[in-house]
Amino acid sequence: MVTIGAAWYLWPSVSGADGDVAVVTDSAFDDIVPHLREELRVRGRELASADVAGDWCELAERVAARPPDSGLFVIAIEARGSCQGDPVEQVVAALAVAGVDPVLVVPPGSAAPKVEVRVVPVEQLVGAPGTLSLPCEWWDDCSFGYVRVRLASGAFTDAAADRIARMVAATIG
Repeated sequence: MVTIGAAWYLWPSVSGADGDVAVVTDSAFDDIVPHLREELRVRGRELASADVAGDWCELAERVAARPPDSGLFVIAIEARGSCQGDPVEQVVAALAVAGVDPVLVVPPGSAAPKVEVRVVPVEQLVGAPGTLSLPCEWWDDCSFGYVRVRLASGAFTDAAADRIARMVAATIG
């Protein structure tokens, strides 16, 4: 049994899928990273790197200078920032040149960007901004028929981070 568990845990490294997903978040989505790491591992992938960017404009500058070296790049950033042009289009264009497939997390209350990439509209599982709790999903650990998705401050709870990570990992496959 220990051998099976070790093989499952080490499979992404052994299979060559090691390092195939990178993620960049802002402070609003930073808590999804540990959950995403586990969800990817279950699907036989490995999270190669996790970074933080203040906003889309900052990310556009970084990606133009040095694109990630992974095949997939998950972007979960809420704030646009202040820069010329559309930073989302700039990031997607730089990633296309580098041969990197972006997956964009669409923050609750936001419209999907007008670019041809895979998007993860998380509002359906974490609710609109201001939503504090939602009915349980089959995987949630629920006692009262609902799960808290936000704190009073508006920050995502651990349960919401898990829901977002599940959607991202399912979108990636």
